[in-house]
Amino acid sequence: MPVTYEFVGDVLVISASGVYPADDVTRAFGRALADPARPVIRALLYDVRDSEVVGTRSTPEVRAAVAFFRDLGPRVGNRVALLATADVGYGVMRMVAGWADAAGIEAAVFRNHGDAIAWASR
Repeated sequence: MPVTYEFVGDVLVISASGVYPADDVTRAFGRALADPARPVIRALLYDVRDSEVVGTRSTPEVRAAVAFFRDLGPRVGNRVALLATADVGYGVMRMVAGWADAAGIEAAVFRNHGDAIAWASR
């Protein structure tokens, strides 16, 4: 499955890999939030290190993702760590973080998984 979720303590980690439609991300969030083993979520970590499509998303698709994060925000502690290692993915995640901040979501972008988990877990 190209978009998966897991809980790392009280952090919801959504990982996207390969090629997938944007709706797969929304569905992964839905599965995570419906999971009976779900803890109270403190933050979200969105990991696009292995995504082959994050750099190809249009501006309207990226803005739709930010709107989704804004609506989801209270359910994930209004905190989102964004993880990307490729320059193009990192750039897209920087745009997402800027728009998320403007929407009242605390967001930070990372290139290192350990740093992203540490920030999300604080």
